[in-house]
Amino acid sequence: MIPPSAQLVVTQSGKQLSYEQTATTPAGTRVNKVSVHTDGTLSKNPVSGPNGASIDFNSTTAWDGPTLVITTTADLNGGLKQVERWTLSADGKELTILGNIAVSGQTASAKMSYVKKP
Repeated sequence: MIPPSAQLVVTQSGKQLSYEQTATTPAGTRVNKVSVHTDGTLSKNPVSGPNGASIDFNSTTAWDGPTLVITTTADLNGGLKQVERWTLSADGKELTILGNIAVSGQTASAKMSYVKKP
C-alpha cells in the first residue's frame, strides 16, 4: 500500500547513504531505516521478520548518469527484488524515487516525490 504521505530523511557521509522513511497509512505509522554504500559495495540491512526471525535485505547501488539506482534482494516469501531510481532535481529541492518491486511473482511500481524542507 502506498502511503498518502511520507517523510524521508537522508544523510550522507562519504560513500555511506542512510535514510529513514516514516509513512502513515490507515494501518498505522511505519518507520523504515536503511543504509547503503554509494560505491556499489554490498550493504546488508537486517529486518525482524515473522516469529522474530531476522531477514537480510541485501542492497547494491550503481550510478546511471545522475540517477542512483538501488537494487535490493531478500529471501522473503519466495524472493524479493526491488529496484529504486533516485533522481534529484537540478535545483536540489526535489527527490523523485521510481520504484519497482517483485515478491512471489507479484509486481508493483510506485513513484514518490519528496520536497526538501527549508
